[in-house]
Amino acid sequence: IKLWIHSNSLGAIAGRELARSLLTNTHLHTIHLRMNELDDSVAKEFAMALRTNCTLKVLGLDKNNIGTEGVLALIDALRDNLSLKRLYVAENPFNHEKVEQAASSAGVSRRIFFSDDVLVPVIKLMVRQKLEALKLQPGKRRSAIIMLKQWGKIAGGSAKSKTRTNPHNKRRMKSSIWQLDHAVDAGHVKRNVDEITRTIINAVEADEGKLAPKKGRGEECAEKDDDDDDDD
Repeated sequence: IKLWIHSNSLGAIAGRELARSLLTNTHLHTIHLRMNELDDSVAKEFAMALRTNCTLKVLGLDKNNIGTEGVLALIDALRDNLSLKRLYVAENPFNHEKVEQAASSAGVSRRIFFSDDVLVPVIKLMVRQKLEALKLQPGKRRSAIIMLKQWGKIAGGSAKSKTRTNPHNKRRMKSSIWQLDHAVDAGHVKRNVDEITRTIINAVEADEGKLAPKKGRGEECAEKDDDDDDDD
């Protein structure tokens, strides 16, 4: 089960209660609580829960009011918790140098993310759903999906994609429209999704399928491959 609560002013009291629920909840594997006015006390409750919970895989606490003390408590908990794979703490008022040193000393640096790319999988999934609803012709659909995959890699900061993409559209994807502003509310997320979808459709229509190469033996499952990128 995944739980996404964004920009809802959840507050410290509700945040602590949610953290305590992980002491007995074995069904949640992803929690994202971006922009919910959470503080060090909430981070400490999550840290305590993580010492016994072994089912949570992703915890997003970015853009809250968690300071150095709260993040250090989470890092200490990760020493014993090997099941949590991703902890997002971007845009919180902590001492980055001190926190990064602590994470390195604890050997958990690869599991803590200080970047704010947590919304990329959500935006990507929403755009994918809009594209599917349009019922494009097979060639145009394939081009659109490949372009969406390329955007996900650019916005998420992952390694350079091996997918061949029209150079003109690569430049287009790197323009401001493709650089997702993560400090957004639900309305802004929807506008991002609508504009990204519109950009993809316009590019596909303009290029008449030139965006993607013809299917070869190793590319017949290009559409299916993208589904594996939306796990978080």
